[in-house]
Parts: sequence; structure tokens; C-alpha cells
Amino acid sequence: MKQKYPKYGTKELVEFFDSPGKYAEAMRRFFGMRSEKASILFSQTVGLKVLGNLDDFIRKNMLEETNIEDEFFSLKEGFQSLVKAHNQILKAETQLGLLNPIVEKDKELQLLNQKRRELDELQNTTPIYFTTRKQDLLEKEIEKQERELNDYDLKIKDSTDIIQQKEDDKTTLMVEIKQDEVGNQIAELEKRISTQTKEKERREGLLDKYNNLVRKINLQENPDEKYFDTQLETINSLKQTLEKDAVEVHRSCILEEEKVKRLNNDYAEKASELETLRKQKNNITGRVAEIRQEILQATGATETEIPFIGELLQIRTNAKNKWEFAIEKVLHHFALQLIVPERFYHQVNQFVNDNNLKGRIVYQRIKEENFLNQFVPDVQDSLFSKMELNRQSEYADWLENQIRTHFDYVCTDDLSLFKTYKRALTSSGLIKNDRRHEKDDRLKVFDKSHFVLGWDNKEKIKITQKTLFEIDIEIKTAEKQVKTYERQYDRMNKEKEIAILLSGFEKFQEINWQEMVVSIQKITEEKEALIKTNNRVETLKKQLNELIDELKVLNEHLDTFKSTRTLIDDKRNNNRKELITCKQTLSEFSDMDFAKQFSFFESCFEKSKQFTLSTFESIQKEIRDKLLSDINENNNKIKSSENKLSECLIEFKKPSQELRGKFPDWESDTDKLSLNLEFISDYIELYNRIKNEQLYEYKERFKKYLNNDMIDRMTKFQAHLETQEENIRENIEALNNSLEKINFRPNPETYIFLDIKKDNSEKIRQFRLNLKEWKPNMAEYLITKEDQILEKSFLKIKSLIETLSNNENERRYVTDVRNWLNFSAKELRREDKSIYRTYDSTGKLSGGEKAQLTYTILGSAIAYQFGISQTGRNTNSFRFICIDESFSNQDTEKANYLMQLCKQLHLQLLCVTPDTQTGVIEPYISAVHFVKRESNRNAVIYDLPILQFQTERQKYIAAQS
Repeated sequence: MKQKYPKYGTKELVEFFDSPGKYAEAMRRFFGMRSEKASILFSQTVGLKVLGNLDDFIRKNMLEETNIEDEFFSLKEGFQSLVKAHNQILKAETQLGLLNPIVEKDKELQLLNQKRRELDELQNTTPIYFTTRKQDLLEKEIEKQERELNDYDLKIKDSTDIIQQKEDDKTTLMVEIKQDEVGNQIAELEKRISTQTKEKERREGLLDKYNNLVRKINLQENPDEKYFDTQLETINSLKQTLEKDAVEVHRSCILEEEKVKRLNNDYAEKASELETLRKQKNNITGRVAEIRQEILQATGATETEIPFIGELLQIRTNAKNKWEFAIEKVLHHFALQLIVPERFYHQVNQFVNDNNLKGRIVYQRIKEENFLNQFVPDVQDSLFSKMELNRQSEYADWLENQIRTHFDYVCTDDLSLFKTYKRALTSSGLIKNDRRHEKDDRLKVFDKSHFVLGWDNKEKIKITQKTLFEIDIEIKTAEKQVKTYERQYDRMNKEKEIAILLSGFEKFQEINWQEMVVSIQKITEEKEALIKTNNRVETLKKQLNELIDELKVLNEHLDTFKSTRTLIDDKRNNNRKELITCKQTLSEFSDMDFAKQFSFFESCFEKSKQFTLSTFESIQKEIRDKLLSDINENNNKIKSSENKLSECLIEFKKPSQELRGKFPDWESDTDKLSLNLEFISDYIELYNRIKNEQLYEYKERFKKYLNNDMIDRMTKFQAHLETQEENIRENIEALNNSLEKINFRPNPETYIFLDIKKDNSEKIRQFRLNLKEWKPNMAEYLITKEDQILEKSFLKIKSLIETLSNNENERRYVTDVRNWLNFSAKELRREDKSIYRTYDSTGKLSGGEKAQLTYTILGSAIAYQFGISQTGRNTNSFRFICIDESFSNQDTEKANYLMQLCKQLHLQLLCVTPDTQTGVIEPYISAVHFVKRESNRNAVIYDLPILQFQTERQKYIAAQS
């Protein structure tokens, strides 16, 4: 063919194709066909198959498929830039959300540090302030005491002068009395009476003392001489017994106090353990848990990344009651080991090596390995079968391998089976490891409070709370016993001291005052007998006695003045010594002004304004205690704040897996940040940079992409779809213009009208609604500047694009504009265009009606797909159709309608029909291709113009007649 028809210049006279599809495409392009549906409609004309659902036929055969995939993917590609800009905003806002607590806690920490500095300044000021205040008080007190001393000096001088005068009068009287002989005898008797009276009073005093002492230890008061000697022996025996019993009670008291101290330590340890348990989910507490926290803080790892083995294991519920005790014993030390992945191994080694851990830690280095656990056969009643692993952990496979390999115990209480296994254990705690057997039943060596397995510690919290309650009861009981011992010891010591004092009364004569009464009475009688014989002496003695009484009162007053003066003088001397000490202390600070510090001190402690010398020590102690309490409380708050701040730093620098998945570049922003609190300013700087610069830039970029790019793309996408809908409506309108010229029914005269209605199915309706609702209210945005308006628009666009992306079939369905419309045919009266009949399908029509409607709709569809104009003069169009022998089955009226329809639509028609049925079509055709079989073998075609065919047919008929 190429040789027969060579190129004409550069143009190929014959074009060759690799496949029928390419040939069909070139043919459609050459003849101006709208789509490949033209070929399908061409094939449907052969045989004139009856239409089914009219709506489907118009949509699938008369209208072009609206392929909008390229436009959608272009829209989606442009949307990615908007998504990226939006993600930057989300990341910045998320970072601000995590940085904000850091900023707030840093402010809180700064306030606490400021308060610490103030408290430190107060503490530093305290000694100087107290010394200064005490110096002021001492100076005022010394001045007051000196005034009082001057007053007492005057009182003493006046009293001394008066007494001296009275003493002179007394001497004169005594001389006069002595000059009388009887008076001398009386004076001697009075002297003896005075001496014996003093002795009587001394003995009475001793007896009172004796009686007070024996009363306290339940012995007899006022004993006679015989009972006194017996009671003295009892007292000496009691003293020895009390000394022995006091030593024993004291020893018991010390032991009980040690018990209280030990119980308090146990309580503090358990309380700390309870606090730790409440802050975590696992059952591991104590120093080993604190070491793990220190490692996490040093490495920046999480508890999930460096876990205890014990928090990844727990005993199955169905095995817990019987086997928990035994399994906890076997796995106890293994459970307290840490798992350290390769990525943290060097940091953990560095920390453990460089620091005094003040405890013991064991950790396992884990590398990435593959374990064939599924190929390890399960052993009935194995320890592993009674364990549950935390499968969410990345170390679950490694841990399963460790249990299966190194703890392959069989759990059995049947000792006959027990001895057959290499490794086995019983529920009571007998452990067999090859030849080695062990069972430890020491009291409290291992109880539930020591259990460490599991990732739920609710039960252990209850046990610890119960233990705390029991320890508290023991403490109260022991403290009560200590107080009992202390009371016993004090009582015994007091009784022993009484016994020692009573043992000093060695002779009954010391307390026998009655014999002195008898002697005094006898001497008094002798004196009274002498006085009766001398009245002058009686008068002088009366005067002397009155003077003595007066002198006694005066001397008592003088003694009071002197003692009071001495007391004041001693206090003044002591105050002077203290004043010297204060001045020596303050001399070191003589060139410094503490007025501001003192004013601040007094504003903090109102009590400081209530100082007096008598209350000085108590108020000083109260202020010191309060200041120390405030310092400790503030230091605890600082420590707590620093811990919380460190947690916030870790949460920001090493966020959750969810955040890292959502924002993959998060760690590139935080990589250079340190977890050391000394570098907190880097976080504050980043916070300010994000808040004041980056977030604004991201939002502006987002607005730019949304306003300048995405809105334009979405508008074009929407307009493209709406344009296609408009094109469909215009094409249907063009078809209706053609159909209106064709009489569908002669009486009354009607024509076919293709009707269009919106499809109200949920998918189409929602899609079209989404196409309209995504637009932001820019007028409102320009007034309010509310970012939420743009955010809502973005989310609607995002939802629309994600919905279309997630389901390709649904996307193709809703973006195929043909599905936006429903089609039906209406038969309208030509006279007034009223509806004569409506056709949705041909199912309920008669055979002739079906054929007629089929001719009309199919003919209109072909004219549309072939691109034939209303005038039929567009020469560059394919207009050929073929109708097979089914044409012969139609009645004459319907066949004639078909011929007239093809003529009006400017179609080239080839009818395949028996020679007996040509009468209907002859007025409409220009030639006949007559097929005749020669000798019943080969078929021969005779091409005859219609006039020649009619002439030859007449000849044939004439010959036959």
C-alpha cells in the first residue's frame, strides 16, 4: 500500500494504525464526531433495538462523559501548598501550647527565686536586726535600772539611819535590865528558852519534811521511836529496789524508742513509696525507680523508651491466685532490670559511670534483632503460659525470647512431675534449677508489698495504704508505751530521791520535838516565878520587846530594799555585759546602713514590732522558726517547680509519638535545645519568636495561598463543572429545537421535548452544596479580621478534597456532570405546548409506540454525536446509519415515520430488507444494492439507481406474468 500510494510531498496519502482504537479515534476526529459514543449509537441503529431507561440512554449515549480528573489532580496538587502552610500554623500553635506552660512556669520559678533571695536577705539581716533591737532595748533598760538603783540607795540610807537610832535605844534598855540581879537570872532563862525553842522549831521542821517525804511513798507519818527504826530499814531496802527497777525500765524505754524510730522510718519509706506509686502505673518503687528517673532526665528518653522489665510483664488473671507468689520470686531481680535500646546506650553508660548512683541498677542493652518466637513450641503449664506481655512495647519480642529461654520453668504442685523437669517451681515457692533447689520462707522476707510485676499498681497502692495504716497503729502503740515507761522511770527516780533523803534521818531524836516542849515549859515556869518578884524589870522588858519588834520590821524593810537593789544591780550588770557584746557585734557593721533592710524585715514580720526585753527571746525564736519554715517551704516549691519545668522541657523537646507523626520536622526545631534549666532562655526566645514572628508569617502565607491561589483554583474547578452543566443544557436545547420540527403524532400534532431536572440524590446534592459552601465570607473577614473565617473555609476545602481523594468511584460519579441531571421525554401538543404524555422509559408502551419513540430519540442522539448541523450542510461530518431486516417488521406508518425522520435529520440511510418490503422506502432512497445468489452458491451485488431498479422490476414482473 505504501508503494502504491507514496507520500505527496511530506504528506502521507495513506495513514496506517497499530490498533482499531487508534483508527476509530482518527476517524472520529476526521468526521467531527463528538465521542466514541457515536460508534456505539451507530451499532444500535442496526436492528433498531428498543430503548430501555430513557434517562440512562440520554446520559450514557447522547452526552459526553465529563472527565475532570486532570483538573481535580491539579486542584489537589495546589491544595498541598495550602495544607503545608496550614500545618505550619498548626505546628506553631501546638508548639506555643507546649511552650506556654514553660513560660508560665519559668515566671513562677523566677518569682520563687526572687522570694528565695528575699528570704536569704531576711535570714542574713536577722542577726544584725535582732542585735540592734536588743541593743536599743538594753540601753533603755539599763537607764531605767540606774534610776531605780538611785531610788533604792536613798531608801536604804534613810532606813539605816532610823535603825541605828532604834539600836541605840535598845542598848540603853538592855543595860538597864542587866544592872538588875534578878534581871540577869531572867535573861539567862530567856536565853535557854530561846535556844530550846529554836531547837523545837528545827525538830518540827524536820518532822514536817519527814512526813511530806513518807507521804509520797505511802509510809507512816509521825512514827514513834520503835516504828521509826523499822521504817528506816524499809526505806533502805526500797532505795535499792527502786535503783534496780529504774535501770530496767530505762532500758525498756530506750528499746521502745528505737522501735518508734524504726517504725517512723518504715512509715516514711512506705509513704514515699505510696507517693511514687500514685505518680506512675507500675509497681516498682524505691531508689531503683529514682535512678531510672535520673537516667531519663539525663538522656531525654521516656519511660516507654527505657522501661523496667517488670512493667512490661504481668501474671494472667487465671493464674494470679495460685502462682503469683512463686512467679514474683523467680522473676523479681529480672523485673527490676532496665531495658536500654542502642540509641540511648552510650548516654546511659556515660551517666551511670560518671555519677554516684547511691544505689544499684542493672540494665540490658537491646539491639535490633529478629526472634523466631513463633517457632518455639509452647510447653503446658510453663511459666510463660501464665504471663501476659505488654505487646504495645517495642521490646515485647525480645522479652518473650528472654522468658522462654532463661525462665523456662514448669509450674506444677505434683512433686512426682516436679522432679522430672530441669526447671520447675511449686506454688508454695520451691524452685528447682537443674540440681539446685531453693525455698525461702523467712518471715516477711517476701510478701505482696515486694511484688513488682505489672503495668497496673492499683492493688499495690491498696496494700501500701493498708501497711501504712498498720504501721501507724504500731507507732501510736509504741509511743504510748514509751510514755508509760517514761512516767514509770520518772516516778521511780522521784521515789528513789525521796528514799535517799529519808535515809538521812538516822536517829529518831532528830524529829522528836515533844521532849523540847516539856523542857521549855519547865524553864518558862522558873522565869515567870522570878518576874513576879521584880516589877521594874517587867516594865523595861516590855519596852525592850516593843523596840525589838519595831527593829525587826525596820530590818525586814531594809533587807527587802537591799535584796531588791542587789537584784536590780545584778540585772544591770548582766545587761551591761550583753550590751557590750551587742556593740562588739555591731561594730563590724558600723559603716553600713541597714535602714532599708530593717524596714523590709519589719514589714514581713509584724511580731518584730512587739519586742520587749522580757519577750525578746520568745519572739526572736518565733520569727526565726517562721523564717526557716518559709525558706524550706519556698525551697520545696522551687524544687517542685524545677521538676515540673523539666517535665515541660522534655515534653516539648521529645513530644509524643502522635505529635512527631503529625509534624515530622518537629525535632529539627528542637534538636539544639538543651534540657538543662540553665538554658531555659532558649525556650523563651523560641516562644517569643514563634508568637511574634513565625506564627504571623505562617498565617500570612496561609492567607496568601488561600486567597491568591486556592480560591482561584476552586473557583475554576467549580466553574468548569458548571460550564459542563451549561453545555449539556445547551446541547439538549439544540436537540429540542430539532425535535420540535418533527411531528411525533399527526392527530393531535405533537412533538418530543427532552426535559431536564436536577438530580436530588444525596451524593450529588451534598457534592454541589459543598461546591458552594467552601467560599469564605471575605466581606466579613475584611471587617472582623477573624482567622476563624479562613480556617472554616480551609476545613471545608480540605473535607471536599479528602472525600474526593478517598473514593475514586464516588469522585468520578459526582464530578461527571451528566449525573447532576435527570432526563425524560415529554410529548407536547404543538398547538399550545401542553403535555400530552411523559416518557421515562419504553417499558409500558406498545410495540409501535416503542419503535416510534426509539426512532425519535435514537435519531436525535445520532445527529448530535455525528455533529450534524440543523441544515445538514456541514460536509465534514459522518452521517451514515444502517437499518437491518427488523425494519420489515414495522407497520407502514411507523416505517414511513422513520424514513421522514432520517430525512429531516440529514442522515445517510442504508436499509437491509427483503425485496418485497422496498415499497415504503423507495420514495426516500436514490439507489438499490440488489443481492442475488447465483446457482445457490455465490452472492452477487447489483448496484442500481432507483429508477433503473424500478424499471428492471417492472420488466421482471411482466416476464413472470
